[in-house]
Amino acid sequence: IAEAFEDRVLLFPSCESGNAVALAAAGHAIEIPFDELKESALYLIRFIEYFFLYIITVDETKTNPKNAKLLFGGLITGAILVSIFGFIQLKLYPSFYDLDMMQEGWDPHINRLLSTWFDPNYVGGMLAFVICLLYGKILNKKLPLLLSSALCCLLLALYLTYSRSSYLACGIGMMVITAIYSRKLLFFVGIFGILLAATIGKAQDRLIDLWETFKSILGASEYDKLFNADATSRLRLESWQDAITVIKNHFWLGSGYNSYKYAQWDLGLLNDLDAHYATGSDSSLLNIFATTGFFGITTYLWFYGKAFLNSFKKDLGLTGGLITLLIHSTFVNSLLFPHILVFFWIALGISAKISTKNS
Repeated sequence: IAEAFEDRVLLFPSCESGNAVALAAAGHAIEIPFDELKESALYLIRFIEYFFLYIITVDETKTNPKNAKLLFGGLITGAILVSIFGFIQLKLYPSFYDLDMMQEGWDPHINRLLSTWFDPNYVGGMLAFVICLLYGKILNKKLPLLLSSALCCLLLALYLTYSRSSYLACGIGMMVITAIYSRKLLFFVGIFGILLAATIGKAQDRLIDLWETFKSILGASEYDKLFNADATSRLRLESWQDAITVIKNHFWLGSGYNSYKYAQWDLGLLNDLDAHYATGSDSSLLNIFATTGFFGITTYLWFYGKAFLNSFKKDLGLTGGLITLLIHSTFVNSLLFPHILVFFWIALGISAKISTKNS
């Protein structure tokens, strides 16, 4: 793909979507500034730097086992602080209309908990992950009273995000944890969850809309024709379709880490390189496949599967948390979101210490 590395890198051209594949096959090219390629490489370096949190955590807990409790407490404290800032934001700025953020490309997010992250879906994904970590500890009878208080705070914050993907991911994660711990308890938790979902007001409408959108995606109803799936769902479907198009054109090696927007521009799928949605797909796995190719997604799935198997043996909460993140990342690019990576790598590091200790 690259014919010149001095000042610029040659990539396939921007063109209308109907002619994109034909032109790419014909070998036409446009010039992309080399600085933009360096920018993409820096994002890869940043991702690797977050991985160092795992190494540091393992090293610190190996040196002093008490550090594992301190680090876990730090994760919980961080999630609670995000929640508290979210409560304050919801009180003072319940809508981005009040801050004129719409002109900057942000969604209005009316009456939803955003905290300092400015996105209820990512906040909800982090909360769902930490909730599962807490829930696993509580079932193992580790500081049940203190952790239960923290759990209630995080559940309230999660509820106020009104994030359907977070509700779904958290619910499945907690059900998996309960099923592993006790099948009898699973029945009561399931009944409680159904009753809760049927009586939680605005969140109930969001769950119903999620179900109807699923049916329309699968072609099981005329929901998309009669009511039109909400704008977020329609955009998400389009994002998935665009990612699949990129995958087909860069199957083996991908388009390059964080070069996704240039691949879309190549194929005529993008009109604005500076748009918020340009840098990635609304699905982490599709995004990884599109940018790193078959070999990249295979390697990542191997790593994630190994992490899951290790947690399944040693850490009940992390098992549910990993399932939660994987489900959540189907709808939001949460597996690559930097703020969530902080919680993800530290939690894995703590779990790795547990495995070493018990082995």
